[in-house]
Amino acid sequence: MDTIDARQELAFIKKVITDSRTAISDDGKGLIVWGVLVTIGMVIMYVTFQLDYNISKILLWAVLIGAGWVYTFVHEMRRGREKRFSTFGGKILGSVWLGCGIVMTIIGFLSPATGAVKPWAIVPITSLVIGIGYLVTGVIHDDRWIRLSSLGWWLGGIAMLIWPGYYMFLLFGAMIIVFQIFPGIRLYRQWKSQLASE
Repeated sequence: MDTIDARQELAFIKKVITDSRTAISDDGKGLIVWGVLVTIGMVIMYVTFQLDYNISKILLWAVLIGAGWVYTFVHEMRRGREKRFSTFGGKILGSVWLGCGIVMTIIGFLSPATGAVKPWAIVPITSLVIGIGYLVTGVIHDDRWIRLSSLGWWLGGIAMLIWPGYYMFLLFGAMIIVFQIFPGIRLYRQWKSQLASE
């Protein structure tokens, strides 16, 4: 009798996990939009340093990051109205990325003003923080590729901390394309196929 109950409980838990993963499937649009904005910023930063052209870096990032946050809030409000129900896993995932985004914004804007972090260290620290978000995302979605991409973020961050230089802007931009925009496109395709099958 106990064996049957245990099997039924395991089957129930498995169904809850599967339903939860289906319910929190990400459309990937946020990854793509943020990826494009940050890549644009990285390329502009590299070009201005190489050409010794002086622009307001605070203004540049205020516009790009501001656009990203506006998109995120509008997109999440729209998704919130469309969701049939929310899951605990979805709340965890949203909270992790919200926390990562807030931490990166604080590091990016406050640390140069206070001198708490050297300006060149902002990019590698950001890379390390992003890795946390990808690890949790990969675990919740049970996606090995996304989970392993966190290693790419961490290894890239470590390399930039050990060997700082202007190349960091191009490296980080390439990491954004490979580890964020491509996974975003992948999630978007999965989301579209899931919608088509419903």
